[in-house]
Amino acid sequence: MISFYNFIVKVKISMNIKNKFIKKIKYCDSLIGYPISQIRELYLYLKLKNEFRYWKKSRKLDINLDIDNDIIDSIRRDGFVVLKGLLSEDLVDSLRIELDKNIEMHNFSKVIDMRGRADQDLPSYLSEFDLSGGADTFRDMTNYISIKQPMLSSKKLLQVVFNEKILGIACKYLGCYVGIGSVNWRKSYANNFSSMDNQMFHIDKNCVSPLKILVYLNDVDANGGPFVYVSGSHLKKFPGWRKSHRYPDVKISEHYSKENIKVIYGGIGDVIIANTSGIHKGLHPTKADRYILVTSLNAQPEFLGRSGKFKIKSEDLKNLSNFQKRAADFLIVE
Repeated sequence: MISFYNFIVKVKISMNIKNKFIKKIKYCDSLIGYPISQIRELYLYLKLKNEFRYWKKSRKLDINLDIDNDIIDSIRRDGFVVLKGLLSEDLVDSLRIELDKNIEMHNFSKVIDMRGRADQDLPSYLSEFDLSGGADTFRDMTNYISIKQPMLSSKKLLQVVFNEKILGIACKYLGCYVGIGSVNWRKSYANNFSSMDNQMFHIDKNCVSPLKILVYLNDVDANGGPFVYVSGSHLKKFPGWRKSHRYPDVKISEHYSKENIKVIYGGIGDVIIANTSGIHKGLHPTKADRYILVTSLNAQPEFLGRSGKFKIKSEDLKNLSNFQKRAADFLIVE
């Protein structure tokens, strides 16, 4: 929903209203809008927590899972775990190649235009004309591109999304059958644009105890946009964390030691599992593009089931094991 302040800004552009007046409007808007937004967020959190209890009880595990307890303990203690070389290089290489092919075919979601964009600007998107120059030009216009409905675009991708070991870890950690909430198959470009969106520290508020599964599809070092997680922040957050959706680095440094801010490098086929109710971000690549697959596994549908859902083909669903099929409960079957 557009705020009164943003509405006035649009009017100002067309009517050339003085900035002094705009600043007063922004101040009044914050006095009214902030408490309303905080009440709305608290209500959403309480409702999500109530539904979490319902879904966890209704999806209670009725099988034994052979999962190393050290993995579960690591997630419970630190908020994340790294599984080195879990996936084969051949599978991961093929997914990276398919990702580039999908970008070349323009099979992607809306792309944010970063040219001339200030940090506080509302997002604007690249037009068909902007995108007509081809894939080689995209890095000069945006930070990343995500493939639209990934599970409809690649059968090999399903081998990762429905990997039984990953599903088993998520089920054992949450104590119930998990469902896939989202699937993001993404290429992040190395360029000089400022960080945006999930490249800034944040907390996922789409459900209770969301688990993100991050699969590096290429080697990721300090210059390649590694994942960053504040160890233990899923258990203890800093005072006032609810007041914002994005946190500057300096805010995190004020409340957490350098040793707790974990920058996670990795290679092809490494898998990171993180409870993203903790503070995290993906660094902006500076010298090498980053290819990544990010899925979420949850005990409940994201945003109370109101967010855009991801799709799977009915014939692909039929080929899954009964255990894997439980993870498809929150998806749309085509």
